[in-house]
Amino acid sequence: MPLTRDQFAQASASFRARNPHLFPADAVPGPDKPPEDAGKAISSHPKPRQGSGQRKLNKTEQRWLGVLEERGIVARYEAIRFRLAPKTTYTPDFYGLSHNDRLTFWEVKGPFIRDRAMQKPKIAAAMFPEFDFVLAQWIGGEWKETMLPKA
Repeated sequence: MPLTRDQFAQASASFRARNPHLFPADAVPGPDKPPEDAGKAISSHPKPRQGSGQRKLNKTEQRWLGVLEERGIVARYEAIRFRLAPKTTYTPDFYGLSHNDRLTFWEVKGPFIRDRAMQKPKIAAAMFPEFDFVLAQWIGGEWKETMLPKA
């Protein structure tokens, strides 16, 4: 969620120390210096740094993103993490609002899927029935979509 100008100005010293990418020294407006971006929201999401562990889309995920864009769905890549248990999390490949205005999470796979690779998506679908979890599988040059069971 973007920070507003007021939230930016009211940030505590500890918040500023933990988020230096949001508060460069020359960007903090003072009494003599008007803010350069007055009235604009400031993103709370820093740009990924080199070697930060940020994953890139593989070819299958790029193909699926194209399908979502053709459908008019604005999707985000690996932007949400579900806590399934202590020290166990699941990050779906994509999420967005589907055609029925429900928040939908897509797990993208190629033709061969190991059983272990589907454990976390199935657990998340059962734990969070208010969302739709869909397996998008690329098989023989076509997409097969399967809704994961909620229980």
